[in-house]
Amino acid sequence: MAGDTADTAGDTAGDTARNAAGNAAGNTARNAARSAARVAASDTASPAAPRGAGTGHGYTVRVVIAVALVVLAYYAMQLLPVLLLVFGSVVVAAALRGASAPLHRRAAFLSERAALAFVIVAAIAALLLLGWFTGDRVAGEIADLRHAFGRAVAAVRSRLAPYAEGASLWGWVESAIGSIQWGRVAGLAGGALSALGTAVLMLVLGIYLAASPASYRRGFVRLVPPRHRERIDAALLAAGDGLALWLRGQLVAMLAIGVLTGIGLAMIGMKLAPLLAVIAGLLEFVPFFGTAVATLLIVLLAFAEGPQQAWAAALVCLAIQGLESYVLQPWIQRRVVALPPALGMLGVVAAGVLFGPLGAVFATPLVVAARTLVLRLYVEDVLESGSGAAGAATSRRR
Repeated sequence: MAGDTADTAGDTAGDTARNAAGNAAGNTARNAARSAARVAASDTASPAAPRGAGTGHGYTVRVVIAVALVVLAYYAMQLLPVLLLVFGSVVVAAALRGASAPLHRRAAFLSERAALAFVIVAAIAALLLLGWFTGDRVAGEIADLRHAFGRAVAAVRSRLAPYAEGASLWGWVESAIGSIQWGRVAGLAGGALSALGTAVLMLVLGIYLAASPASYRRGFVRLVPPRHRERIDAALLAAGDGLALWLRGQLVAMLAIGVLTGIGLAMIGMKLAPLLAVIAGLLEFVPFFGTAVATLLIVLLAFAEGPQQAWAAALVCLAIQGLESYVLQPWIQRRVVALPPALGMLGVVAAGVLFGPLGAVFATPLVVAARTLVLRLYVEDVLESGSGAAGAATSRRR
């Protein structure tokens, strides 16, 4: 009995071992077959690409993008006068809105468009009345200015002639004048008419922009992806506000410089003081260079009345410039947009090179608007927000 039991146990153990070995071998074979099938399927679905095919495609894309950028830059350069015309219209619109907005706030019964229409009609009426009462006098002073300029040039020449250095300097000036292509100078009349037409077009476009600025701004914002529209709209509003504040401050500076110049030149008994005061006030719109041109013109015209008058005029101009630099401009910048002087000067030079004299006129407001957009869209949204997010992520990891 014990022997039979042992034989039965041995047979059972043998069967169990054989079954286990067979199952292990079967599983191994099945796994190997599956792996081979997957490898074969992957080889069939995605054959190996030739070496350099992907690299060539990426190079072609980069070349196409570079050519497209060059073409866009070329056409942008061709459209620079149009871009300047558009920005000049924006400046006119900002000036009109800056004048009509306080009127709309104080007179609640006037709508925004009614206040704008009142400002435009009042400005046109003021110009017509000014021309009616002072037109003849201004025309006479302009003619006197032309004759005085000729006398001033003659006076400077007579003062420099007795000296060898002065004679050589005047000879250099005459040679420079003689090298001017007067055929091009004769075309300045056509250029003046073109500039007048451009100014009229700027005024008309500026009135349209000032009448409905929100519709034009929304139309521009819709050209960008939806996720960026809110920030770009806010940045454009901030740029418009900054431009209006700068224009307000610049108007104060122009009035102050004109009045101070007129008073100073009248005190020294200089002729044509009112006309020169108006010229100095208008040239103040172009910072730095406008003041220098006005000073040179005043001193040169003072030479027609003698060297003592020229020295007195130079002292008056220097005193006004010092008052502007240390009193007027700091007071204005505390209340409106503070623009770094070096940035404004570089903007005038760059815009003058790109756009010509008209670009130099609108250079400073262009820098003001561009600076606001860069601060809002790049410094705050890209640099500062990115650094803040990185700092928050670092603190979370700690």
